[in-house]
Amino acid sequence: MPPPVAKGTRLQTLAKVYKHAKGKQPAKSSTAKGLTVLFEVALTEAEYMKLDTKRSLKQTHISQASGSGADEGTGLIPGVP
Repeated sequence: MPPPVAKGTRLQTLAKVYKHAKGKQPAKSSTAKGLTVLFEVALTEAEYMKLDTKRSLKQTHISQASGSGADEGTGLIPGVP
């Protein structure tokens, strides 16, 4: 049981935290570095989309070059659209 305390007096405790008691905190990266990384990621995504679009257009062109037969026989005269 704690010792009796006179009425009207307060006990004060030290709430001091030492640097070594806090532990290691993560280093904060600068905003400029974060923007550079985001820019590089966006650039690579844009390049990827550009290459993907080119590849898709080439595949479409190749498949249509051989003639799919979609325009043959659609008119009254065969072979004329």
